Amino acid sequence: MSKILLITMLVFILQPKEYLCRATWYDTSRHKKIYREHSTAAVSNDLIRDLNIKVGKIGKETSYKGTLLIVTNNDNKKTDTVEITDVSGGGSRHIDLSLTSFEKISKKGVGIIKVSVRKI
Repeated sequence: MSKILLITMLVFILQPKEYLCRATWYDTSRHKKIYREHSTAAVSNDLIRDLNIKVGKIGKETSYKGTLLIVTNNDNKKTDTVEITDVSGGGSRHIDLSLTSFEKISKKGVGIIKVSVRKI
């Protein structure tokens, strides 16, 4: 086996998996307890499982909080890095982006977009 083929295979195997999701947005600006100036997201339980994010308790905090994801709009290829801050009830493979994040990759008026999500 050639070195180039072996390296190509390793890069493919070691690449983080991407998952197709529906994304919506939420506005936290009026909610001082959960507002962050940087991009955040709430993700569905099945997406937490698919991304192989460890879930457990550390004191009163859930350990998936703080996990970083790269979200890519499939239509225009714009990306943003978001921090998971909560779990959403949006259904299967759903990510609820903060308005800050959503506006970096799409227009707010669109409502629902198709995105690819991968863990950093």
